[in-house]
Amino acid sequence: MSTQPTDAANKASSNNFNRQSSLYSLAGAPAKKILKRWYSGALAFSFLLGLMAVPPSAQAQTFSVLYSFASEGDGDRPDSLIRDAAGNFYGTTYYGGSKASDGVVFKLDATGKETVLYQFKGPDGDGPDGVVRDAAGNLYGATSFGGTGCPGQHGCGTVFKLTKTGKLTVLHRFTGKADGAVPNGGLIGDAAGNLYGASGGGSGQVFKLTPAGKLIVLHRFTGGADGAGPNGGLVRDETGILYGTTMGGGDLNCSVNEIVGCGVVFKLAR
Repeated sequence: MSTQPTDAANKASSNNFNRQSSLYSLAGAPAKKILKRWYSGALAFSFLLGLMAVPPSAQAQTFSVLYSFASEGDGDRPDSLIRDAAGNFYGTTYYGGSKASDGVVFKLDATGKETVLYQFKGPDGDGPDGVVRDAAGNLYGATSFGGTGCPGQHGCGTVFKLTKTGKLTVLHRFTGKADGAVPNGGLIGDAAGNLYGASGGGSGQVFKLTPAGKLIVLHRFTGGADGAGPNGGLVRDETGILYGTTMGGGDLNCSVNEIVGCGVVFKLAR
């Protein structure tokens, strides 16, 4: 029997320092453990309702399932995908793996065969949220939990590198201090090998991780007009400018479910 609901509740409880320091961190990542469990059911229900309103021309489109996750071992609750030139897909699942809760990195080839490239174990990460791939075929990503040296039994998250041979290296373990905690929304990279992402803790941070493993906070949100709780990942243009969204802050006259402000779209120039 799956223990995911209990695990999700324990992780949210063990990261209470995030609740105290930032409601946005709690809503953006720990609660994600619970929300993802119910998302599939809600999506399926809304899809069935929507079929009644779909015009015949849309129904005629060709749809096929490339792979169905069948057990904890091959992964559970897949996230975003990337694709290489050969037609292989790479992605992560938030649950599943050796502990049935920490998540996996997987590959799906053009024939629909899935290969689990790595199973997280906790200290190396827990709850991966997508990957990016470099020219050499190495994969990079962040986990919302896991790591060491952070309040709570589940850790504050990691940034990792996974080689083509399946060797995983933790590039950074979040401490819940100046570097933030519970990174979410995945990572993006540049041609120089730098990685960019966002983390919670306080009102959130946008960070850069250099190839040497040095984490630099590019912007620390105040919770005011600049936003709070970066969420949903970053995009980067050809000049190096970063763009993203926050789930809170901005117009402080707008408040929903105790989150002050209804969020912003931001631009971060060098």
